[in-house]
Amino acid sequence: MPTSDAPLALGIIGAGIMGERLLGAIHGAADSPVRVAAIWDPSPEALDRVGAAFPAVPRVADSAAVVAASDCVYVASPPASHLGYARAALAAGRSVFCEKPLATDRADARAFVAGRPTPPAGSTRAARAASPARWSRTSCSWPAASSVRSRGSPDGSPSRSRAGPSARST
Repeated sequence: MPTSDAPLALGIIGAGIMGERLLGAIHGAADSPVRVAAIWDPSPEALDRVGAAFPAVPRVADSAAVVAASDCVYVASPPASHLGYARAALAAGRSVFCEKPLATDRADARAFVAGRPTPPAGSTRAARAASPARWSRTSCSWPAASSVRSRGSPDGSPSRSRAGPSARST
C-alpha cells in the first residue's frame, strides 16, 4: 500500500466479467482503500459497456496508459495475454494482481516468476514489487484484498470463495 492515506490507484486491464466484478466490489464499498485510476480493454464494446455501468471510471486508450495511471495493475484479460501485461507493469515499477492462470504454459510462468523485472532501487514501489510475499501459486496478491473479502459481497451477502489448496482435506 502507498505510505500516505491516499487510496491505492488501481488500473484494470480487461473489461470482461472479472474486471467488471472488481469494479463492482470497489464501487460498492464506501470506505474502499482503492480507487480505480483507469481501465482498458482492446474491445471498444467492452469499454462502452463498462463506461455505461461505471461512468466515473476513466477509460484509456491502451494498456500503457493504465500502467502509467496506476500504483497497482489488475490483469483481467484472457490468460494468453497475462504475462505480457504483467511484465510491462512490473517493468514500470507497478505492483501486479493477475487473474489465474498466470500463464498458459507452466514453464513460461516459472520463468516469469524467477526472473521478473524489478523497479528502481529505493522506490516505494520497488519494495512492494520485490516482496516474495506478493506472489502466490497463480497470481500476485492485492494489498487490500483481505479487507474486501472481510466485507463480503457488494450487496452485503457473505462472500462465497473457494477454499485454497491448504484448506482442502486430503
